[in-house]
Amino acid sequence: LFNFLIYWSIYFTTNGKIILPIIRRIYYEK
Repeated sequence: LFNFLIYWSIYFTTNGKIILPIIRRIYYEK
């Protein structure tokens, strides 16, 4: 699980502007 968090943090820094809105939309739908 920790590796998953590290992978996400790296992914966020590279394509955070594209993925952030998608995750926000999923959170709002829930």
